[in-house]
Amino acid sequence: MHWRSPALTCHRHILHQEENIILQEEKKILGTGGGLRMALPHFGREPVLVVNGDIYHSINYRDVYRFHYEAGTDVTLVLHDYPRFNSIIVDENGWILSFDRPEAVSAPGERSLAFTGIHVINPGVLQTVQQDTPYCIIDCYRKLLQRGGSIRAYLATGHFWTDMGTRADYLKLHGDLLGKKVPLYDELIQAAAAGPFMGLDNIPLDRYVKLLDWVCIGRGAVIEPGATVQRSVVWDDAIVPAGSVIKDAIVTS
Repeated sequence: MHWRSPALTCHRHILHQEENIILQEEKKILGTGGGLRMALPHFGREPVLVVNGDIYHSINYRDVYRFHYEAGTDVTLVLHDYPRFNSIIVDENGWILSFDRPEAVSAPGERSLAFTGIHVINPGVLQTVQQDTPYCIIDCYRKLLQRGGSIRAYLATGHFWTDMGTRADYLKLHGDLLGKKVPLYDELIQAAAAGPFMGLDNIPLDRYVKLLDWVCIGRGAVIEPGATVQRSVVWDDAIVPAGSVIKDAIVTS
């Protein structure tokens, strides 16, 4: 239940591999397309399931991957009806027509949907992305459509999904998880059982510290005497100064 924002990650051009996991870091931010192009040598011939790191959802990956195989397309994007982000135009059969057509000119049978951040890509598609260059994967998909490539939408329904790329969304998700208001991954059930205050076993707390509503405390954090923390996430090794009032905030190390 304790995530770090990708925007705060240190980017270096290093590869770490352990137990079939490869951690790819970038010396410069390559974007959603450039990062995948950098990883291309590690992909085989099979389609690659790609998931953005700043979403939390209950969409079934097996169903998505099976759909891609059966559809036989170059790319499958998992879309849903989410008015805040609806921008991709699909036809009545689920074929993606455009990523930037104004919604007002949509033809009958077409609809505007939102990208969930989950997609399946045939690795060959990434060959068109220039190496070691910042690039957006959606631009790659635009060019794929222009070349006559096929991109199909997998329409997700009856699921939970949220973006946590903003401070407000990040905090709301923590509060909803600790309050058991949203579906919990199996590995989070035990951790969330301690809600609404998570991480109390990580640090000693002075009796004059006040925790209100919900609070998530990371390992090695320090909350000094007299501090009040409310609806906030305290990262690993972060310090909350004595007497301070922390509300609706992310306390970083």
